[in-house]
Amino acid sequence: MNLTHTTYDVLILGGGIAACATAIALKKNRPELKVLVVERKPRIKRNKGSMRIGESLSPQSFQYLQELGLWEAFQEQRFDRSYGTSAAWGSSQMYQNEFMLSPFGYGWNLDRKAFDDFMISEAIEKDVDITFNTQLGDYIEIDKTWEVCLHKNERVVRIQARFIVDATGKKAAFACSQGVIKEKVDSLVGAFRFYEFPLGHENTSQGILIESDVNGWWYSTHLARGRFLVAYMTDADIARETNLKNNVVFETELHATRHTGLRLIGAKPLGDVRLGAAHSQYLSTLATENWLAVGDAAMSYDPLSSMGMLKGLSSGLFGAYAVLDSLQGNNEGIQKYIHVMQSQWNSYMKKRHSYYLEEQRFSETPFWKRRASLPQNITNQSFKTTYHETSIA
Repeated sequence: MNLTHTTYDVLILGGGIAACATAIALKKNRPELKVLVVERKPRIKRNKGSMRIGESLSPQSFQYLQELGLWEAFQEQRFDRSYGTSAAWGSSQMYQNEFMLSPFGYGWNLDRKAFDDFMISEAIEKDVDITFNTQLGDYIEIDKTWEVCLHKNERVVRIQARFIVDATGKKAAFACSQGVIKEKVDSLVGAFRFYEFPLGHENTSQGILIESDVNGWWYSTHLARGRFLVAYMTDADIARETNLKNNVVFETELHATRHTGLRLIGAKPLGDVRLGAAHSQYLSTLATENWLAVGDAAMSYDPLSSMGMLKGLSSGLFGAYAVLDSLQGNNEGIQKYIHVMQSQWNSYMKKRHSYYLEEQRFSETPFWKRRASLPQNITNQSFKTTYHETSIA
């Protein structure tokens, strides 16, 4: 654990997209700040380790990459462009949702590991300290300063930080340790499997395809180096009842589809079917005077929205602005951050409801019934701070 300092302005827990976006934005606006990113897992560089889910970056991400000062470096990565999404939703017929009508142009189908490594490299280039394989130990707040123990292998290091950012994903580990409640909206899970096409195989099934059925919906997309991802999104109880994690069951359901299965002709599976959480949730408290949550730690969206990585970039950027204000003794930035995040959540919930209502063929089945109503107690949710409870209209 080679840390440059023992006292930091900002300690960021988590090493994903939201964490790096926060760190980069902080250093871009105030290069003199001492920022430390702590990631509990090892660093996985591009072309190494297991494959990762999370490969769609929407066109509007351009503005956040530009604001973070990453646009030119991002273009140099030459990620595959995405010009839209195909869907068989509300009908068995497939239609195109093209990005050409978007004011932001095209999106990108990313190699997720490569993009994660790109963000980490950019943070390091901005003189952000990053330590991997490091666990958060005991901590205490004394006179508005966090006294923190970090554990790496057998070594323990004590540091001080003026502000903590929780970027630990859906676990929201730090926020939950503060007594904050994670509010789940649904129990969506994804059963997913990776595939590979033979070298030189001409796969014409490019881009993202969404296909709904009686118990949920299929998601499929091509990846880098001839690889392909297929996921089936349903509720946890349905996944258990149908034994969806079983390879044979998964393949049987896949090849019963009208469109998705055809994309896999000539491909072979890479490993077994895996199951991952994909539910929507939000934190009852997003921020206080000296900590806040970003990315999936703050709130997580249904994959149907294709907004996960966009939210990581945007919340990291907005969160950084709030932190900068707080470090100067101004809590207005925290209130603005809560306001922005609340607005995004309410907008997301309404769009989620609208999208699911477009599919009426299976409206009497459990999965679709559960998404037929828009809970008012969710869309009118007021996120709070612990030092000053507030409801921002």
